[in-house]
Amino acid sequence: MHFLSNCFRGLYSIAFALCVIGSCLNGVQAQSVHDAGQWSSLNLQGDLKFDGSDHSRIKWWFDGHMRLFDDADGYGQSIVRPAIGYKLRDNVTVWLGYGWINETNVAGNNFDENRIFQQLIWTRKFQQINFQSRTRLEQRFVETGNDMGWRFRQFNKFLRPFEFNPQLSAILWNEAFIDLNQTDWGQAGTFSQNRLFSGFGWTLEQYANQPRVEIGYMHQFIRRPGADDTHNHVLGINWFANF
Repeated sequence: MHFLSNCFRGLYSIAFALCVIGSCLNGVQAQSVHDAGQWSSLNLQGDLKFDGSDHSRIKWWFDGHMRLFDDADGYGQSIVRPAIGYKLRDNVTVWLGYGWINETNVAGNNFDENRIFQQLIWTRKFQQINFQSRTRLEQRFVETGNDMGWRFRQFNKFLRPFEFNPQLSAILWNEAFIDLNQTDWGQAGTFSQNRLFSGFGWTLEQYANQPRVEIGYMHQFIRRPGADDTHNHVLGINWFANF
């Protein structure tokens, strides 16, 4: 597992470096468009218990999203994404899932995307900081084209409870996206976007599944070859619960 952890940390370092380089290059080569939005999500996971035991290595996952753009006044995207996972160790889980995405593009046209994805989630605690790494590989099928798009995503999250009230936490996360091939529907085969979030979380410890809400600001940079790059300034409201 030490080998796997080192591999995924290395992949994240490469993704982050490409993100920084791509952002700098595009800042020189293209103008930028700025927009504001509001994203909401519901994130649930739990054990699949077949034998009545309290714990299981087999997990289920569901996340659903609603995303508004045009100064949070217009529909942008909705996502429904279930998955099944297997816990390799207490802090390492592998997942296989499916995503349905409905989206409105820059021209105002509505279309569907279907995804299959594989991911590995690794967690660790460093003193008072809870760290989560999620490495995801996606196979994307968009109804506006025939090609399958491969995409790599690396997500790193840091959560630190406040000493004066452990229910309240400071949160920082980043996710880099790299397209691994070109497609006939527009995937460019290079660094495509980055999301950086900072905010606060509140855990409702009085409930058994300890639901948590995370609220904050997210900056989304989208690289658009041949067009103006996009900077979205997003209010994020995200709910989490374990079962």
